[in-house]
Amino acid sequence: MKITRKSFLKAAGLGLASTTGVVTGLGELTKAFAESKGKHACLVEPGLCAGCLSCAIACKKTNENPGTYDYSPDLGGDTFTTVKFKNLGTEDEPNWLKTKVQCFHCAEASCIDVCAAGAIKREGDIVKIDKDICIGCKNCHYACPFGVPRFDPELGIMKKCHFCSHRVPEGLPPACAEICPTDAVFYGTKEEVLRRAEERMAIVGGKARIYGKDILGGTAWIYLLEDEPEVYGFPNEPKFSSASMPAKWLTALIAAGGLTIVPYWLIAKEAKEKGGGK
Repeated sequence: MKITRKSFLKAAGLGLASTTGVVTGLGELTKAFAESKGKHACLVEPGLCAGCLSCAIACKKTNENPGTYDYSPDLGGDTFTTVKFKNLGTEDEPNWLKTKVQCFHCAEASCIDVCAAGAIKREGDIVKIDKDICIGCKNCHYACPFGVPRFDPELGIMKKCHFCSHRVPEGLPPACAEICPTDAVFYGTKEEVLRRAEERMAIVGGKARIYGKDILGGTAWIYLLEDEPEVYGFPNEPKFSSASMPAKWLTALIAAGGLTIVPYWLIAKEAKEKGGGK
């Protein structure tokens, strides 16, 4: 079931006829909207990637991130997706492996569990960071088995791919999937993506495998790999990481530069000096 912003507002307007109708109507729409989000997924085929970087450029454009045409070999605070190049051949006879990387949007997301401020939340299969809540503690980066979330030094917060959450609810595919000229990125429902992955795996043959279907509860970004995950820079068996709440906040305070701890330390020291060192 797809619900656009237009239909949502229209339904909400009609519901204003009665208070009960508003509450009930919005509740049902919110539930349906969340359910529709949970059906989205993408399939990435490194074997089809041309290395054109159209995906990275489109991503920066739609997110209005700086350095639109600057190539970044890794993810960053302003780079939510990129293509990593690895030469599997020799200098004289190169054989370039091209792998698009971004957040996997794990069903069992470590980043959500360890976030000190509770800034990382799930909307269907989409894992998002609320920039207004994030304190930049970096717990999510270290807990993520793929090291995806990255720190933005200008804003002092963590950022990553949010599955084009400003496009998908409008019925549009993620910018990277829409622009890919070789169909190396395929967007659809989870069922469609897995079906295509199975079909493509049968065609590719060899060591082809589906990566993401069974790891971490299943991911919204699925890969069709033609070799071991390590060859692509992915862990063979990514593990879920967790942390206790006290540890979360200790890390958060340290990340904040001790701004919360220092004043209390100074107060205690001043009180001790006034009391004659007792």
